[in-house]
Amino acid sequence: MLANVPQGRTLRDDAADLGWKPNHKFKGKLILTAADAAPVDLNGVTITVAGPLQDELQALQDMHDQWLRQRKADGTRPTASAMLAAFVDKSVPNLSSIVLLAECGGKTMLLTGDARGDKIIEGLETTGKLAKDETLHVDVLKVPHHGSDNNMETSFFERVTAGHCVFSGNGDHGNPERATLQMLLDARGVAEDYTTHQTYPIEEIDAGSEADWVKQQAKEANRAKPPKGGACGRIGRPTSRGWWHFSPTTRSWPLK
Repeated sequence: MLANVPQGRTLRDDAADLGWKPNHKFKGKLILTAADAAPVDLNGVTITVAGPLQDELQALQDMHDQWLRQRKADGTRPTASAMLAAFVDKSVPNLSSIVLLAECGGKTMLLTGDARGDKIIEGLETTGKLAKDETLHVDVLKVPHHGSDNNMETSFFERVTAGHCVFSGNGDHGNPERATLQMLLDARGVAEDYTTHQTYPIEEIDAGSEADWVKQQAKEANRAKPPKGGACGRIGRPTSRGWWHFSPTTRSWPLK
């Protein structure tokens, strides 16, 4: 999400040049979920906003205001990349991700951005799309945050089931994580009929995960600290033969 901030600014400026009103379906206001928020229609597609919640947007505003005050006090004007770096180790920007439930022609798709699983559940319950302690089935689920295990628990896949689960990570930051796919497998088992999709070739994901591991080890070396051990980047996927994962010892991808 952080990398999309400059893109969002460009989109906003382009919309102004074209005379488009941002968020016109929401009367130009912020996109967020609330108990009394009605779904909107986009050319026949019904969109229900399941995130972010008001508290999450307020936390993002508070963090941004704090950064502005700090910048003013320091008398500096950091670059956009420096501004983004201020948020890298914090989850507030990711928690403010827009989460959408799209419905059309009897089909459903849940688009989750970088939101955390428990926050998605809370948003779906707030909108009335997910009853307390019940489950919601969608045709397509975009797995949150490229399959990062920082955003997921097995309980999410138990509450939200899907015929197709899309993992959009390309190996950067170790995503999609083996642990996340294991959560899905633990929740759904092998008997249920569902399909996982990777939006990048497995070979490319493997290469990206290995590159991320090497980068993380270099950071550790630069800090003059001993490596923490274990792979920082790893990819797992259920197959008929097992799981692929990166071995930091042999620098290879043995079948486990």
